[in-house]
Amino acid sequence: FYWKELERQVIGEGKVTKASNEEADHYFATRPRESQLGAFASEQDQVLSSREALMERVRILDEQYQGAKIPR
Repeated sequence: FYWKELERQVIGEGKVTKASNEEADHYFATRPRESQLGAFASEQDQVLSSREALMERVRILDEQYQGAKIPR
């Protein structure tokens, strides 16, 4: 894939294995809160209608989960 910011073409090679739920939960917990919110707000298999719509969903979830653990 093309990485625009670095002006580079990137190729990944190797085997891929699915992480266990425990591994995924642990990794998710190490990510910054903003990153967790973005991942939770994003419907990963859907096309975004707009960046603004995603950011609004992040804002709503941030308020909803204030002081609480964000689900993976």
